[in-house]
Amino acid sequence: MRIVLADDHRLVREALVPFIQRVRDDVQVDEADTLQEALDLGTQDPAPALIILDFRMPGMNGVTGVRAARRQFPGIPLVVLSGTASRHEALSTMRAGVEGFVPKSLNGDAMVNALRLVLSGERYFPSFLFGEGAEEDATRPSLSGVGGSLSPLEQDALNLLLEGLSNKEIAQRLSVQEVTVKKRLSSAYRKLGVSNRVQAVQVVSMAGQSV
Repeated sequence: MRIVLADDHRLVREALVPFIQRVRDDVQVDEADTLQEALDLGTQDPAPALIILDFRMPGMNGVTGVRAARRQFPGIPLVVLSGTASRHEALSTMRAGVEGFVPKSLNGDAMVNALRLVLSGERYFPSFLFGEGAEEDATRPSLSGVGGSLSPLEQDALNLLLEGLSNKEIAQRLSVQEVTVKKRLSSAYRKLGVSNRVQAVQVVSMAGQSV
């Protein structure tokens, strides 16, 4: 499995590669130090399973470069790395259609888990997106309207998740298969704008309510 890593600082790439290689046993990391090099690597066979881009490197121009990569590779997951990791950067990349935003301040194990999450078809954005002040941004889910956006079945599954139940326990409680619970929760996550159960709990808990 190929993963393209683009960052203009060689030392950063050397530090990140060992962690990226932990994502799967068969990972091959191809390195670039400009956006154009990353785009060129993305066109080579076999197609990369993931492209990781530094938000600030030659050719990127911030979110403009992210959009260019998204247009060229609509079917390849994109993850953005950021040294500053501001809320504005995270939200702008989210709007541009990336699957993940990883602050460089994240520890190695957390980064590995974030990349695995993206490769599994989910999205990863740091929890500070939903912290104090984020409600002023239109990208943040409106919890007051969650009940109207989630189906009754999704609401049931999510409320049981908020009680701390595992997927297996939720399935037993609802008398459905575990795979059905996973599908309902995945759909609920997408509607809430989150990537996993931890972020879903954070979002709903801040509203002080169930859904």
